[in-house]
Amino acid sequence: MNSDDEDATAEQPEGPEDLAGKEPSQTPSVSTQNLRFGTLGNDALGLPKFDYSKLFAPLATQVATLNEGITKSFAPALASTQIGEGLGFQKTLGEISGMGALQESIRKLVHETLHPLFASDVFSRLARSMLPPNLREASDEIDPEQVYRFLEEEGIPLYLIPRAAVAKRLLLAPDHTTRRKVLNDRFDAILDDCQKQISRCTSGMIAGEVHFIQDGINAMRGENYASAQALFTVTLDTLISRFYPERLERKTITNRSKSTPVPELIEAMGIHEAFVWLPIWNSHGQFWVHKGDRIPSDYSRHATIHAVSKVQYNKRNCIQALMLVTSLIGYAQELTER
Repeated sequence: MNSDDEDATAEQPEGPEDLAGKEPSQTPSVSTQNLRFGTLGNDALGLPKFDYSKLFAPLATQVATLNEGITKSFAPALASTQIGEGLGFQKTLGEISGMGALQESIRKLVHETLHPLFASDVFSRLARSMLPPNLREASDEIDPEQVYRFLEEEGIPLYLIPRAAVAKRLLLAPDHTTRRKVLNDRFDAILDDCQKQISRCTSGMIAGEVHFIQDGINAMRGENYASAQALFTVTLDTLISRFYPERLERKTITNRSKSTPVPELIEAMGIHEAFVWLPIWNSHGQFWVHKGDRIPSDYSRHATIHAVSKVQYNKRNCIQALMLVTSLIGYAQELTER
């Protein structure tokens, strides 16, 4: 099997009632409605609800004041050039008497007008709004670029989960191995964060997937990590297929080649949307059973599906799979609320 044949399993999820161990009447049906379009609309920017017109109102006011001041300062000088009498200048601006004083007055005007803007918190507020909601309380320690660079490299989500304190530990960890260790050290906190986030996912459009994620969390609470990891992974497959029903477009996310740059599909996304999809893309690195690829110890969607092994199925990979599916379904819930 190759690393993009998730399409066969994700297109037609079979037997959800069997997976849940419940009667069909007790299990919410899994919808096939596209989560990017239709009633949800196409949220191309993926930005938070934020009134940017209010944020930049001080800038508009300051620029208007600056423009008015410069116009008044230049009016006498420009009048002396007799622009209104023809295309040519009788004098260059450099020849105008008192040009040095004019330049100094403009410099002071620019400084006095714009200094309050740069001294204010307008740009820090903008940066804060670009952070995932769960990280905004740490906006004095974390910036959006730092989050993006982390997610470019890792299959560990930071959107909606985990809590800021855990996210800071992940971001400050010096290498991949140390980051993975954080998943072990803060396992209980991350599990609680995911469960709280799932409890907020109340839209009927994602009720089926929420049901199976909750079943997986119950399995984790009972220390059945392998069962939970498998359930989170197939639920993640289902959600991805609902966001990207077209196979070729979906492969951009689900068939990550080694040493390839971030795909254009993700680069074109708004920052929050990219925060969601980057770790999912990283967790779909190519894995070829028939080529004899070694089963990775890191979480891998393809190895989870095609190479059942204690190397791949473990407590740390289980929590990572939960984080991925929680981040994506939480994002889907946000879309339904817009």
